[in-house]
Amino acid sequence: ALAVQAAALGHSSVSRGWTFRFCKKHYRLLMALPEPTTPLPSAMEVQVLKYREHIQNTIKNFNYTDLNIIAMDEIPLHFLPKDQAKKPLLVRRPGFESCQASLVVSCTSDGTLLPSMFVFKGAVPTCKTDPQVISAVSETGTISEDIMLLWLTKVCFKQLQGVGGVLITDCFKIHTAQQIQQALKGSKIQQAVIPEGCAFKLLPIIRICLLFKSMLEEMCKVSLASQITGLKTPSPDQLYHWCVRVHKHLAKHQKENIQAAFKEMLFPLGS
Repeated sequence: ALAVQAAALGHSSVSRGWTFRFCKKHYRLLMALPEPTTPLPSAMEVQVLKYREHIQNTIKNFNYTDLNIIAMDEIPLHFLPKDQAKKPLLVRRPGFESCQASLVVSCTSDGTLLPSMFVFKGAVPTCKTDPQVISAVSETGTISEDIMLLWLTKVCFKQLQGVGGVLITDCFKIHTAQQIQQALKGSKIQQAVIPEGCAFKLLPIIRICLLFKSMLEEMCKVSLASQITGLKTPSPDQLYHWCVRVHKHLAKHQKENIQAAFKEMLFPLGS
């Protein structure tokens, strides 16, 4: 995968030695979520600059306000303790291949946390719902094109109300599927797809997603620790209630941090 990406960036012949040297030089990019200031290879830094320029020009040309600019991402959720016997991975992986559920999180550049979508695996909650957390279900507990379309209808289109805007996403294939692009075009929404490997520098919601994930999984961890009997996965109702609590907490306390992330990543001083 690294060799393919290198070829796409103009390195026609990539040896095994080059791959090892790259990993050694850019190990911070491979082992953890890097800080936005972590340097990228020069060709990717150029992509970052071009993306920022594209976003800024789009907003200027269409006269969009902060309420018209949306960033979204999804996060995998794990509610059972990790196998302590397994060796830790040296290279980070998204985590969707082993998740028990996932969560679609989005916000506008004025710092508003939009309603979240909780994608359950096989069963949905039966409790009374809250407008800030929408339920969906899939066999794998991960987002599909149908669920992405549902999120567009329930969250994105509802926020923009037909006046158009910008949707910032990473390059995950579900986000760029043909029917997704058609739906966005039909609602006058410009999709700004972040170049591969650059999300940590350009996706303003990425830190809030990680905070959401850690808070939700910590609630589950505390619940499991208090059980007298063996491990038991929390019920959909429990998970839903926890998600509502975390969402409301973040919406109340992270508005300024969300605003700052948009400015830092997409509109840095001097750009």
